[in-house]
Amino acid sequence: SQFSDLGLFDWSDQTTSIIRKEVPEITVVSPRIRFGGMLSYKDESMGINLQGLTSDHLQRLSSILNFVEGKAPQEDSDIMISESFAEVLEVNVGDTLVLLANNRDGYLSDDLLVVSGIFKTSGLGQFLIPIGYLNFARGKTITGLQTDEFTEILINFKNLDNLEVNQSQLE
Repeated sequence: SQFSDLGLFDWSDQTTSIIRKEVPEITVVSPRIRFGGMLSYKDESMGINLQGLTSDHLQRLSSILNFVEGKAPQEDSDIMISESFAEVLEVNVGDTLVLLANNRDGYLSDDLLVVSGIFKTSGLGQFLIPIGYLNFARGKTITGLQTDEFTEILINFKNLDNLEVNQSQLE
């Protein structure tokens, strides 16, 4: 579906505090934006699944990835991409990509992103192709989401005991 067709919901720091009090087994609550786009470099283009992640989530994710070169996004304009994606576009760390993506209003947004890291697509990473990760704030700008609008919330539990009870509390 188009990004503009997604159901959005409101979530704030206050909502996070409330849910943590109700469900004490939660360790992390983190917003995520998943969307599709097309990245181009020189005369090559490719569709890609993008995820806008908070700094904390980017650090957790990058700790399980093996980087060919570079590192997780540090700047707002950084993106890390899978090795297979980098090979198709023939890009390296430091190269600038042009991004076209649908926003919440049904229009195309364009942006420039700098490759900060390229991760291997083996082991766990083999399920992450073609994909790119960028800072949550940049993803939010590209997709045109308002202050407390989100498409997804990632919730991590201390353990999986009582998962059914905890899930029903979330609902």
